[in-house]
Amino acid sequence: FCEKNPRLGIPGTHGRACNDTSIGVDGCDLMCCGRGYRTETMFVVERCNCTFHWCCEVK
Repeated sequence: FCEKNPRLGIPGTHGRACNDTSIGVDGCDLMCCGRGYRTETMFVVERCNCTFHWCCEVK
């Protein structure tokens, strides 16, 4: 799970995104197997097909 093993098709956990506030399997402590981790804040801007209809609603 933690270490990469191409022969078995195991990608390892290096470079994967994790949730630093989760205590579940997606959490950084568990996913990084106690090796430590570096956090990074990302801001993502995405376009949507939203349109503003006057007055007071977004669809």
